[in-house]
Amino acid sequence: MPILHAVLRRITGPKCRVTSDEKEWIERRFRWLQGQFGSDRVQVPVLKPTLKIFPRQWEGTLADCRELLTHLCEYMEVPRASIDLR
Repeated sequence: MPILHAVLRRITGPKCRVTSDEKEWIERRFRWLQGQFGSDRVQVPVLKPTLKIFPRQWEGTLADCRELLTHLCEYMEVPRASIDLR
């Protein structure tokens, strides 16, 4: 029975929606990202839009943007001075 289940899963299961060329490109880009930022970045928790990261009230002012950028830089471990906000 497990063999029949495996065959049916192969026929009716999820299909990869990218071509082999696209798959190769994706894998190559992920290797580049890993080379640039290291493997440990994969272990960082996903950024969620919580009140800690995003201001309670968003007015869209320059001060709001600066505060948000500062929080994002801290989270991403990017020096704030390396980003020019315009």
